[in-house]
Amino acid sequence: MKSLTIGQVIYVLSNKAQKIVPAIVVEEVVVKKLDGHYVSWKVSVGPAGKEKVIDSSRLDGDIYTSLDEIKEVLHKRLALFLNDIISEAEKRATNWYGEKIKSVVPKGDSESSEKIDPDQLLVDIETPSNVVPMPARQQNGKPQGSSAVMGQDELRKRMAEIADENVPLGGQDGRQTVDSQEVNLPDGQTVRVNIKI
Repeated sequence: MKSLTIGQVIYVLSNKAQKIVPAIVVEEVVVKKLDGHYVSWKVSVGPAGKEKVIDSSRLDGDIYTSLDEIKEVLHKRLALFLNDIISEAEKRATNWYGEKIKSVVPKGDSESSEKIDPDQLLVDIETPSNVVPMPARQQNGKPQGSSAVMGQDELRKRMAEIADENVPLGGQDGRQTVDSQEVNLPDGQTVRVNIKI
């Protein structure tokens, strides 16, 4: 740990939350033993009357002597994070579309003004084809994203194919089960859904 002085204001960058907590050094503790010695500091956190004095070694975070130091560390962390998500997108683009990537505006999609969450598109694409995707979240009682629409279109298409085959109706309610599929619910549970016509 870096050397501190009594009365010095330090800044603790929390390891558990994106918070910076200022503290002031109030005591230096030197412990001497046969195998050597070590120095620790007691710091006061909080305003007068509400302050808490604790040993600096108990703080779950990194100690810095200036906010400029913390700003530099946070800039480096942010740059690493941005590089990671950009690199991930670049790998997907290369895997999906090949080495030569051209920016193409699709035609025929201008009629819909509904916003589509790009993350939901990834869920739709990366969900195995034998599983009917469920919407990740709902707003005003309506499923968001394209996964619910894709699942319904797939079911409608299958029902139309069966209707074209002139399958006779049956069952107690006058409808016949023509197909069934397993559906993964958002809580991880898998259920079988019967499709009747």
